[in-house]
Amino acid sequence: MELTVVGAGAIGGLIGAHLWRAGHSVRLVDRERAHVAAIRADGLEVAGHAQFVARVPACEPEAVTGPIGTLILAVKTLHTEEALAPLVPRLAPDGWVISMQNGLEEDKIAALVGEARTAAAFLSFGGYYDRPGRVVYSGPATLRVGELDGRLTPRVTALARVLSDFHPAEATSNIRGFRWGKLLLGTVYFATAMVHADVVDILDDADARRVLSALVAEGLAVAEALGVAVEPVDGFD
Repeated sequence: MELTVVGAGAIGGLIGAHLWRAGHSVRLVDRERAHVAAIRADGLEVAGHAQFVARVPACEPEAVTGPIGTLILAVKTLHTEEALAPLVPRLAPDGWVISMQNGLEEDKIAALVGEARTAAAFLSFGGYYDRPGRVVYSGPATLRVGELDGRLTPRVTALARVLSDFHPAEATSNIRGFRWGKLLLGTVYFATAMVHADVVDILDDADARRVLSALVAEGLAVAEALGVAVEPVDGFD
C-alpha cells in the first residue's frame, strides 16, 4: 500500500515517519516550505516516546504527482478543503481519502471526492509539531479506521494492518460512533478551557457538572437524531 500523507505535523508526521521506518512506501506532503526543506535535507526527526530520524520523501502540494492510491489527510480542519482540492485530480481511479483529523470532516471530504472514496479514523495518541523537521510523539493510545457506511472493506482492514506497524490499530464498523464520542468528550474539554480554574475543581462543582452534562446531552441528542450510535471513548461513556 502506497501512502500519501497530507499534513506532516503532529499526526501526519508521526504516522508517516513510523511507517516509513517500518518499510512502507510513504511520501509526506506539506505546504510549509521550511518544514519540507528540513525533512528533505536532514530527515524528519521524531522525539519523545520514540526517537529516530526518518529520511522519508517529502514535497509541497504543487509537486505531487499521481496517481494517489491512499491519501491520509492530517491537516487542521480549517485547511481541509484547501489542502485536499488541488490533489483530487491526482487520485487514482480507485484512490481514496481517509481523515486522520479531529472534528467531523467527512462531509467536506465526500463533497470533493465522493462518499464512496471517503473514510475516517479515530485516534487519541498524542504528539505535536516542534519546529521545521521535528515532531514529538507523546505515546500510544487508540487508533481505529472505518468506512462511513460501516462495511469492513479490504481497504480499511489492510490499512489497519499497515498502521499497526506504528501503533495498534483496528478496523471498526462504527467509525462515526467513535468520531462523535470524541467530539462529545471534546465539548467537556472546550467548556472547561473557558474557566480560569483547574479541571478537578470544575468537576467538583455541582453547578458546573450540570452545565457540562447538559452540553454532552445536547450533542448526544444531535448524534442520535442523525442515527449515530455513539461509542465510549478511552473509558469515557
